[in-house]
Amino acid sequence: MGQQVNRFDRGLRDLIDGRSDTTLIPADMALNTANMTSDGFHPGPKVYAHWADLFVARIREDRGL
Repeated sequence: MGQQVNRFDRGLRDLIDGRSDTTLIPADMALNTANMTSDGFHPGPKVYAHWADLFVARIREDRGL
């Protein structure tokens, strides 16, 4: 799965490279049982909250807030 994630990441970076209307926001966060849902596969609330904080920070930065 890790190799597939790396391929997806490279593909995404290639797709948005050079686009002025698109921003990649890296969401690096250790995924472990403490922050995943009970199925052990999907991100849990802590992960989504972290991602939301990253998005808000980037929007504020882009708008000079």
